[in-house]
Amino acid sequence: MKLKEALKEDKELKVVIVILLLIGTIIGTAISYTTAVEIRKTESGKFCSKCHTMESMTQTHYASLHGGNNKFGVAAQCVDCHLPHDTLINYITTKAKFGLRDVYTEFFTNTADINWTKKREHPEKFVFNSGCLSCHTSLDHSSMGITEPEIVKKADARTLKTSCLECHPNVGHKRN
Repeated sequence: MKLKEALKEDKELKVVIVILLLIGTIIGTAISYTTAVEIRKTESGKFCSKCHTMESMTQTHYASLHGGNNKFGVAAQCVDCHLPHDTLINYITTKAKFGLRDVYTEFFTNTADINWTKKREHPEKFVFNSGCLSCHTSLDHSSMGITEPEIVKKADARTLKTSCLECHPNVGHKRN
């Protein structure tokens, strides 16, 4: 009799575990999907430029080659340059960190005091090599008629120790 009861309880426990796993899977999938959708919604330049503080950056971006002012009409989004593209975790945590900083700045500081010219003196704080390299997979620009020092041509883009900004300091935002 005790064996029958133990087997019945064991079977009931297995059913409860399967149900809990199923519920957990559904909840986890829903949370993951919602997170992915919301991250995607906040990746556009349209989203980033909603704050009036970013108006000058938006205007200079759209006037630049990377903003679509090129013969192909291809435009990079803000996150293409201003977030790291090395790992998903780094991308999401940096996006959250920068987003929280930007929201704080927008609501709790005098945004008229932001010196954009001064900020442009240190673009390495806002632009990531991995962002550049997610589109520009090759450093050999010779096909475009651009000649570069031999050391740059031979460099492996993924192990480049210098910043792309050292040679391209004004990329992404046309200087007025």
